[in-house]
Amino acid sequence: MKKKTKVLLTILFIISLFNLLNLVYKCFTPNIDIGKTILSLIGCLFMLILIILPLFSNKKLKLEIPDSMYTMFVVFCFCGIILGDVNDFFTRFSSYDSLLHFISGIMLSVLGFIVINTFCQKSIKSPLNPFFISFFAFTFALSLGVFWEIMEYNFDKYLDTNMQVYRNRY
Repeated sequence: MKKKTKVLLTILFIISLFNLLNLVYKCFTPNIDIGKTILSLIGCLFMLILIILPLFSNKKLKLEIPDSMYTMFVVFCFCGIILGDVNDFFTRFSSYDSLLHFISGIMLSVLGFIVINTFCQKSIKSPLNPFFISFFAFTFALSLGVFWEIMEYNFDKYLDTNMQVYRNRY
């Protein structure tokens, strides 16, 4: 991993850890929304695990994640979890959610290309039609996006969260 990438990931880790400690402190103060605070705590823990996970997965599972893809994914999750949920960017900036949805579509498409490319190299050993590869990447991104929206809806409906940011937006 390049030094610039390590520095960026270290900075994101420290910021996430600081937010986690701040949320733990908030849990002991009166008059807070404990549900939102607990979900934010879980998000911070997820973020810390996400940053540390490849250190173990590369060695134990012999899984190689391209540094650029991993860094983009971590930065995207940081923007969504730490900035969006914990620091409330979703309600402060009206188009922040739309921007993250746009970026996630691009990232999921790239991930779809990586999945089909890895599959072709390991099992088929012959080139596939470029239309099929593009179609797979598109449907991969679309289906994961739909799955995410269904999950958000169900969390909002059954756990009384605000993942779709329809309450207290402006």
